[in-house]
Amino acid sequence: MAGFSDQWWYARRKELMAVAATKCPVFVYNEESLNDILFDLLSLDTIDALFYPVRINPHPKILRKVFEMGGGFRCISSDELDRLFALFPEINPETVLFTSETATCEGVALAFHYGTHVLVHDIKMILDNPRIFQERELFVTLAPDNGEESSVQIINEILVPFQITLAGFFIESGGHLDTNIRLPGLTEALGTSSKGPTVILGGESGVVLNPEKDTVDIAATRERLDVIKETYPGFSLWLEPGSGVVSGAGVLLSRVVASNEKDGIYTARIEMPADPPLEAPFPGTPHHTVNLSRMQEETSPLTMISGQEAGRPVPMEEGDILLFTNMGAFRSEKMFQKGRQGVPEHYLHARKICPVKI
Repeated sequence: MAGFSDQWWYARRKELMAVAATKCPVFVYNEESLNDILFDLLSLDTIDALFYPVRINPHPKILRKVFEMGGGFRCISSDELDRLFALFPEINPETVLFTSETATCEGVALAFHYGTHVLVHDIKMILDNPRIFQERELFVTLAPDNGEESSVQIINEILVPFQITLAGFFIESGGHLDTNIRLPGLTEALGTSSKGPTVILGGESGVVLNPEKDTVDIAATRERLDVIKETYPGFSLWLEPGSGVVSGAGVLLSRVVASNEKDGIYTARIEMPADPPLEAPFPGTPHHTVNLSRMQEETSPLTMISGQEAGRPVPMEEGDILLFTNMGAFRSEKMFQKGRQGVPEHYLHARKICPVKI
């Protein structure tokens, strides 16, 4: 990160310092960044629906922002479903996609009760629990390497005997989508869906990330989606944008308790739970350390923070406030689950009016 004058937290330094004066360490989420990225994604003509992954950051104000701007949600547990419908009793179930991350069907049954879309990753669940899935409409995960032949086999051997309607496919390929996969043989089978044939792009299969800001590159994403739309003619495209939708909107602030310098490397003890250490949950996520108290045009790549020490070439002294970038996709209650030490969160409200989609 050569400079950071274009970063949102640079312009809001005084407010961040004021937050740190009242509570530290603290996660801060910027509403303006959420406004911008959600507006840009929802304005893409190539996608027909967007599903924010609740697990990425379930902060109530972030969820409300998604809801108010017209986005949907992807849930992976019964708790997430119940929390979502409690927060938004008026929510349209059609804007919720449920994916079971475990072998149990408790969440699936609840999702059917609420009337949401259901995605099955492991089709063995259907064989083990046929009564739950009988005569239902489902989305099925498609591994790009399996291709069309494997997908047809899924339909013929598993779904059809249970009178299950295939609504579409979910593709999550870790950042690379093989656009040579075409599904002409499935068009007729998918034609029975009440929603029409649909492809759900998960994680980075549908979006392109800006490597520095860890947020979605809208221009590059638009180009990728245009290619995918040509690959799947006649299919609706739904997008689950992954961590990039919120990561760049969040920072972590922590105070330096003590600091020493040797050969240009500053070793500091900071106000953070010591156990377990804070590590990046998403491989490749570019975190940096900035001394918010000094704001010199100098940063240091971050690999780990512990409550014991942090070694950085960034100058720092006792009492300084350090800022760690791209922390919006962390779940504070998950990060420190082992030590049962929570870190407070702060929602920084927007100073400008949110753009409106016309």
